[in-house]
Amino acid sequence: MASSAKEVFKSVFSNRNVLVVSITTTIWSITDMGWRGFWLLWLKYDLGATIAIVGLLSMIRDSVSLLFQLPGGMLADRIGRKKIINYGTALRIFPLILFLLAISWEYTIPAMFINTICSIYNPAMNAIVSDSLPRG
Repeated sequence: MASSAKEVFKSVFSNRNVLVVSITTTIWSITDMGWRGFWLLWLKYDLGATIAIVGLLSMIRDSVSLLFQLPGGMLADRIGRKKIINYGTALRIFPLILFLLAISWEYTIPAMFINTICSIYNPAMNAIVSDSLPRG
């Protein structure tokens, strides 16, 4: 049984697309978990947001992300999956700069929207992984 699991693992990660997406997603997830725990504290104590404002900002961030899934898939089909992934990833640099320059919680709103809009590449990434996995 262990050898079959090893063969499946080897088969899945022998595809370069799956390997690259897995490695980059792992790195992104680790760094995201590193700062996500401090998001509330930063907004509340450094930028003066209330708990209600932090909850509202989080809800808006997640809701806006959902709105860009369908257009992201359509755009990926039109201009290409790899292009939209490259553009979306490159654009994610700008919100980080805006977050660093924020002097109050209100200044994080544009950065949050830009960051969320950049998630438009998620359907393209999911499609690449789905197409790259072995059929079995």
